[in-house]
Amino acid sequence: MYCWARNTYFAPFEDEFLPEVPDRGKSMPLLQVSYYQWVPFFLVVVAFMFYAPCLLWRILYDKSGIRLNDIMNFANDKSNVQPASRRANINGLAMHLSSVFKHRFRFGSSHPYHHRVFKFLNLRFYEAYLTFLYLGIKLLFLINVLVQMILLSRFLQTNSQGFYGYGILWDLVTGQGR
Repeated sequence: MYCWARNTYFAPFEDEFLPEVPDRGKSMPLLQVSYYQWVPFFLVVVAFMFYAPCLLWRILYDKSGIRLNDIMNFANDKSNVQPASRRANINGLAMHLSSVFKHRFRFGSSHPYHHRVFKFLNLRFYEAYLTFLYLGIKLLFLINVLVQMILLSRFLQTNSQGFYGYGILWDLVTGQGR
């Protein structure tokens, strides 16, 4: 209970005798560790931030009309070794993709904004949707890593080193981490 109500503090390993825990009424030592009790909560937030782009992909890829799970199952099917079944699976996949690409998304005379952007790039929305969605999700993963590095630096209060990971690596390379 004391750990959650108050900050913990640093006790040097060189001391033979551990210092006594001060009373609540006395002043605490200067070297306080304020983030220790919040680590589990921080790790839950970090885990959700890494799961969010994956969750977004699972929600949005289904909007393309292409059944990616079926395509991957057909491609990984062990019966594709025989030429006859391989030809049948390829024909089934080709018919599925052909029917998806022939389908037009029409919303009256006016198209949504993203349809006009793709038309300007000489692409049809439904043909480029998965590609741009995939690249966008990968960009979200990259942004996620950068934001988490900034959050980690703020959480650990390592303002002198800038980004926490880069500062530690630089100290190891230059020999200052000894």
